[in-house]
Amino acid sequence: MKSDEEIMNILEAFDLTRSFRDAGELVGCSHHTVADWVAKRDRGELPVPGEVVERPKLIDVHLPKIEEWVERSKGKIRADVVFERLEAVGFEGSARTVRRAVARLLIAHPPSSNRVRIRPALRRVPAQASETVPRAQLDSDSQAENASSTLVTRSIK
Repeated sequence: MKSDEEIMNILEAFDLTRSFRDAGELVGCSHHTVADWVAKRDRGELPVPGEVVERPKLIDVHLPKIEEWVERSKGKIRADVVFERLEAVGFEGSARTVRRAVARLLIAHPPSSNRVRIRPALRRVPAQASETVPRAQLDSDSQAENASSTLVTRSIK
């Protein structure tokens, strides 16, 4: 696609020379390109600066059906499923084209706020709660040699 400036240079060169070949030489493009742009100007089909021209796509004729499937599934349908269904009715485009179209339609269907909450895994709770205490507290009657810094587990009651 030529930029707006390139198109204007092509048309100015043609207006100056009145020859497709000479205008093409001046601007540095093919004489066929000059002829195309001059013909578009004569037909009134020059592009409007900044306007994006949408080309027809293979998927366009199938969009109403895809929209219906997306609505019926409340946005849950996958693009690969849509592609399989479209192939069955004669769609000749690619899976990528279908993924793009489905993605555009799914924007209108954000995921619901009613999410299924999965129960968290149960934590193992011991049959009897216990705590770790120094051995010295366990045997207060014992001698200093028995009062080591070893930790033991005792049941809490």
